[in-house]
Amino acid sequence: MSPRRTHPRRSLLICLAVLLVSTLGPGGVSRFVGAPFVFVYETLMAPAARLGQVALRAADTSGVGPNHAVEQTLELDRAVQQNQRLRSELQQLREENARLRNVRALLGEGFRLIQARTAGGSDEGGRNVLRIDRGSGAGVAERQVVAYGPWLVGRVASVEPFTASVELVDSRGTTLEVRFAEPVLGGVERPGRHHVTWSESLGAFEVEGGLPRDTPVRAGDRALLSDPGWPREANALFVGQVDSIDPFPADPDLRLRVVVRPAASLGELSRVDVVTPGDTP
Repeated sequence: MSPRRTHPRRSLLICLAVLLVSTLGPGGVSRFVGAPFVFVYETLMAPAARLGQVALRAADTSGVGPNHAVEQTLELDRAVQQNQRLRSELQQLREENARLRNVRALLGEGFRLIQARTAGGSDEGGRNVLRIDRGSGAGVAERQVVAYGPWLVGRVASVEPFTASVELVDSRGTTLEVRFAEPVLGGVERPGRHHVTWSESLGAFEVEGGLPRDTPVRAGDRALLSDPGWPREANALFVGQVDSIDPFPADPDLRLRVVVRPAASLGELSRVDVVTPGDTP
C-alpha cells in the first residue's frame, strides 16, 4: 500500500487554522467553537503560542539578538549603581565640609587640620587606641589634639613616619574637667566646672560625686572641655552630651547623677582631624 499523500492546499489551510486559534486566545475560542475546545486550546495551543511569543521577543523585531538586550540591561544596572555611589560620595563630601566648618569655627585662627583615615581600634593595657594613616611625614606629633567635627576624640600618643596612634578619651578611668552649655554651637554656657570620669559599665562619662539639685544643667546640654591639662585648642571642643539626669544613689534627695555620652562610638570612626599649629591653607 502506497503512503497517503497530503494535499498541499489542505496542509496550508490547517496551518492557517492553527495560527488563527492561537491568535484568538481562550476567550476567542470559546466564542467561536464552544467551551469544550477551550480545554484543548489551554492544554495544547496556549503553551505553543507562549513559546512563539517568547521566541519573537528574543529575536527582537529590530533585528538585534537577545545577547544585545542582556548587555543593555547590565549596562543600565551598572549606570544605576554608579549613580547611587556618586550620590553617596557627594553626601559624604557635604558632611565632611560641614564637619570641617564646625571645628574651624570653634578653633579660630592659628590652627591647621590634618584629615586622617582610621585603621581600626584596639585595647592596649586599658587604653582605647585608634590607628590613623597620617604620621610625622604629614606633620603629626605626639600630644596633638584629635577631633571629629566639634567633638573631642583624643590625642596623639605615638607617631611613626606614615601612621600614628591616638589615645581615645573613652579609655578606662579618663577624667576630664568640663563645663555645660546649651546644645547649639555658640550656646550659652552654664556656670560652674565639673569633673567627669569614664565609666566602662555605663559606656559614658559620669559627673564625679553628682551635682547639687539646683545645678542649672539640662538633658541634651553639651559638655565642653575646660581642662588645663589639655592644649588650648582642645578646650574649644565638646566631650559629649548630657544623656540622663537622675537622683544620685548615695544622696538622692540632694544630688543628681549626670551622665555624659560621646556623640559617637570613638573607636568606630572612619575619619578624624588632627589639630596642629599653623594656618589652614
